[in-house]
Amino acid sequence: MILIGDIGATKAYLAAFSRHRERPELVHQAVLKSRDFSSAEELISNFIKEVRKPISQAFIAVAAVLKDGHVQFLNLGWETSEAELKNLLGMRSVKFINDLVAMGNGIPLLHRDELFVLHQGIVSHEGPIAIIAPGTGLGQAYLVWGNHGYHVFPSEGGHNDFSPNDSTEIELLKFLQRKYGHVSIERVCSGQGIANIFYFLIEEGYYPEPDWLKDLDKTKDPVPSILEYGSKNISALCVETLRIFVSILGAEAGNMALKFFATGGVYIGGGLITRLYPDIYRNVFLNRFLNKGRATSLMESFPVRIITNPKIALLGAIRTASLANRWLEDFDTHII
Repeated sequence: MILIGDIGATKAYLAAFSRHRERPELVHQAVLKSRDFSSAEELISNFIKEVRKPISQAFIAVAAVLKDGHVQFLNLGWETSEAELKNLLGMRSVKFINDLVAMGNGIPLLHRDELFVLHQGIVSHEGPIAIIAPGTGLGQAYLVWGNHGYHVFPSEGGHNDFSPNDSTEIELLKFLQRKYGHVSIERVCSGQGIANIFYFLIEEGYYPEPDWLKDLDKTKDPVPSILEYGSKNISALCVETLRIFVSILGAEAGNMALKFFATGGVYIGGGLITRLYPDIYRNVFLNRFLNKGRATSLMESFPVRIITNPKIALLGAIRTASLANRWLEDFDTHII
């Protein structure tokens, strides 16, 4: 039995497979809320109890800082290691994978209908690829071609400095500096970033506090409501919140395209962006993505794709496990 997982700050996708006649077979899968558990160990142990069969290996994508087998989930306050989890669960091996690396490994497995073309560009089939994924935090990674295939490299670029580009963003930076001191791009380009922009617009007097916010339980996350009211054009405050968020995302995606010379494309993942397809946000994104001064004509050549399969990191973890166990050719990775 092999455990495949993708643990993010909001959700965790877990699946257990068995080898049946030399072909992996899905035994059990679950989607769990990460914050319902106090640790990665508790979350995984809970899933294994549901499987009711011994598991010998685990390949788990994590939205966390990963170094030498140790994992720090910055947005959950968890820490663990491959060795600790292996001993606790009695497994033969446990392998953690950066979630953006897993996402990169999953890109070759995607079907055309699992990609939304945001900007056509000109695809170089062996060119570098950049990945940016706004979720609870902001994930980044890049792929480089070599030895007849792509190799994925992790990044903690979401903790780079936020660089404002207009007067409103300058005021946003000042607002967040008073709150956090250092302001990373993740503070404005993620789920927490949407909330930060939203409260900035209210507290700095751009918009009055909406009635629905007054009625919202103070312990609840306002982002789902912001996404709903903004995408449906119900609330001017929420529309402006998402406009600023998408504009900053476009700028940062453009930065990555330039840094990695991403002629293979810029891929956008994460659960937030798939809810923002309306043309108003598409145009806002592209305006900032392409607006790089003297390099604007170069930006036109970089393709941009949105990954619409929410389990892309899980597919990448499956591919990693498949390669390690030499059963990729026999494995329909779209079984999930």
